[in-house]
Amino acid sequence: MNNVIDLTASHVPTHLEDLALGGLRPTSIYQHHTLLRRCSRHIAPTPSHQASTEQLREFLLRNKANGQPLTQGSRAAEASWLRSYFGWLQRTGRRADDPTEGMPRPKQPKRLPRPIGEHDLEMAITLADTRMTAWLRLAAYAGLRAAEISMLRGENIMLSQRLIVVAEGKGGRPGVVPAHQSVLEALTNYGLPDSGWVFPHSYNNANPIKPWSVSTKAADYLRACGIDATLHQLRHRFATAIYQTSGRDLRTTQELMRHATPVSTAIYTWIDPADGVAAVDAL
Repeated sequence: MNNVIDLTASHVPTHLEDLALGGLRPTSIYQHHTLLRRCSRHIAPTPSHQASTEQLREFLLRNKANGQPLTQGSRAAEASWLRSYFGWLQRTGRRADDPTEGMPRPKQPKRLPRPIGEHDLEMAITLADTRMTAWLRLAAYAGLRAAEISMLRGENIMLSQRLIVVAEGKGGRPGVVPAHQSVLEALTNYGLPDSGWVFPHSYNNANPIKPWSVSTKAADYLRACGIDATLHQLRHRFATAIYQTSGRDLRTTQELMRHATPVSTAIYTWIDPADGVAAVDAL
């Protein structure tokens, strides 16, 4: 099998440039590029832009490197990215047909929120080094996503006002987040720079650490602590805590989570079953 991947011939660079011109975030473009490289390896020696429907189906049904099947969420995301690429090829006259047209559209599973437990969170923070402590605090007490943590700059941390400026959140939307005192202390203990990347890449200080590296390292650390959780579940914890301490004010929670609609916020809010029983008993 030919393992050489000619992404230039497959029009991928031009596609990625068009995505950037359309305003897609660098993190999303990177994920898109990674998916197309993975697909190219899977169907080689067929160039990716010449893939058949059957080849794409086999790619989406593959197992991960560890032998486990892809999650439904991962399969749905990959199918969406492939539809974007092949739809673009057809629209721009680079291909006459779209091999994804007749393929089923996997649905994103509706998942119940799983905020990390307070005991587990405190244990993880107690055992963490200064960088990991800062990541855990930023996710659990400021609601930052992995990509937002990776892109933090020193000039975006306003210590005296207790604010964090998220220059580019999900969907490219900027935002300002009130900072819990423990978050500011964690950043200061880590070594907050006056300017530049707060968490630079380990091999190149001119660039920030990759978002996937933040989420993977955090998940690995939590697993080493015996905690079955991800960094994003700490964001779930932030949403749940804000929702409960604000008197179940969905609008306030939405603003602090920086969601475009309250529908997204509702997914993250979690009500203690005991409170639900009490509410029913009060009817």
